[in-house]
Amino acid sequence: MMKNQFELNQKDMREEQNTQEPLDFALVMSLALDGMLDAQEERQFRADLERYPLLAEQWQRWQEMDARILAEPAIAPPADFLDKVSARLAKEQRRKQLWFGMLVGWLSVCLWVIMITGLLAGGMFMLSNQGPWLADQVRNITHLVNTWRNWQETLAGTAGAMVSMPQTWLIAMGYLTLTAAILAYWTRFLRRSTQALSV
Repeated sequence: MMKNQFELNQKDMREEQNTQEPLDFALVMSLALDGMLDAQEERQFRADLERYPLLAEQWQRWQEMDARILAEPAIAPPADFLDKVSARLAKEQRRKQLWFGMLVGWLSVCLWVIMITGLLAGGMFMLSNQGPWLADQVRNITHLVNTWRNWQETLAGTAGAMVSMPQTWLIAMGYLTLTAAILAYWTRFLRRSTQALSV
């Protein structure tokens, strides 16, 4: 009943003031307790208290509660509160990292076992059932190895011929000069950037 009457009083206040935004008396009381009302708002607040008794009772209860809160002594946390909280957070973080590491290790072992088992099973199958196919694969691998050796010899001969040419030395010197210039410019740019950041 008192709550309904309180709401009716607030509704009457809004209608009388003819404002576009609804008046929140609880907000006004909070600002009044903090001393944040200007002179006009303070006058309006006092007039509303005189006009509406239920709002005045509510204001009285708020003042009593505020006085009780202010009368309570301030209690500081224990001296080692921050250290204990930091230690618990670090312990929790270590525990999470340990569980994550154990999970990754377990998954790695499982994958390794599956791969080794698959390779062994495939090898046994090929040795027992695919003798001619395996001989063909050995012959192909031997052919690939010989081809690779031929490519290596060809590349080595080409590289030796290019090194003996003076044009190759000119290109190499130009490339080294350009690389040194780029590195010098990059080092200078980084030095200026770090100096600007430190300033």
